Amino acid sequence: MMVGREVFLDTERKKPNVGNTVLSVEDVWVSGEKELSKIRGVSLDVQAGEIVGIAGIDGNGQGELIEAIAGLRNVEKGRVFLNGADITNRSPRTVREAGLAHIPDDRNKRGLNRAMDIVDNMLAVKINREPFSKHGILKKAPMRALTEQLIKKFDIRPANPLTPTSALSGGNAQKIVVAREVDSGGALLIAAQPSRGVDIGAVEFIQSVLNEEKAKGKGILLVSADLEEIFRLSDRIVVMYEGRITGSMPAEEATQEKVGLLMMGRNEGATP
Repeated sequence: MMVGREVFLDTERKKPNVGNTVLSVEDVWVSGEKELSKIRGVSLDVQAGEIVGIAGIDGNGQGELIEAIAGLRNVEKGRVFLNGADITNRSPRTVREAGLAHIPDDRNKRGLNRAMDIVDNMLAVKINREPFSKHGILKKAPMRALTEQLIKKFDIRPANPLTPTSALSGGNAQKIVVAREVDSGGALLIAAQPSRGVDIGAVEFIQSVLNEEKAKGKGILLVSADLEEIFRLSDRIVVMYEGRITGSMPAEEATQEKVGLLMMGRNEGATP
């Protein structure tokens, strides 16, 4: 009733057509905002054509791990490889150029400049490239043309490219971030809390986009506090507790009880 149409969230998860490894995190240690979120020897990988979901209670190191991969936080020990290139402690721009697209967990803090319009936010990661700029001079016509294409494709409302993002609903603001990152064409997409704080219609749309990108062969690292979203989208599930990985399993082997115990730092055979 909120979105004016029927919503389908229980889509069938298609078997992944797995390709080469696009992300490899090897024994990474990272400082945390607090002691329990300090990353302690985390290793994981993501292949092309699959969604790897990281489950865990917020504040157990998921944010720090994503920031370390994206070049936003220093890696103290260990290595991170993207498409075979060592991106450990590289700048965020260098990491992007190596093939990373990143939907951050807070669209207002890191995903958008709410003082600027849709065009400026949509082109933020490619504004230094032709045909959108040359010799430091912005080319407004191609900027607007691409923005209009993405507005239509991602059903962003209102459809005026000059609308300030501060005037948009949470769902439409999040669609701008998703549209920009998907259009950037990276081999790896980090989707951190992609449907947090949006209406049910936007949740359905964003999740369908992630499945479409997986089908196209993109590797996706999904971080979500919504366990239903993790189960619905992930081909493999990794569980984090206090900065460590406590378990990893194919999605078909995962149960609410098994993952729930691992999220509390207990193993499968522990007494609840």
